Amino acid sequence: MSINSERLSYSAEDAAALLGISERYLRGLARTGEINVARIHGRILFPRSALVEFLAKNTDGSGKRVRPIPPHIRAKMLKART
Repeated sequence: MSINSERLSYSAEDAAALLGISERYLRGLARTGEINVARIHGRILFPRSALVEFLAKNTDGSGKRVRPIPPHIRAKMLKART
């Protein structure tokens, strides 16, 4: 049996480094559901597919990363509209 050497999931530290964001910001994205995680034996892992999906959602046509609006700011914006 052949095993693909590409990792299927990453720790918060490794995933944050891959995305070029802080680990704290990444954990915040996970907490708000903006990026999918896998919880295995109490450990939070970030699937490779979730990282790719997050980049696709938060990238403009030029490949430049577009930073999502933080949840606490988004909540204030929505509240101001009402």
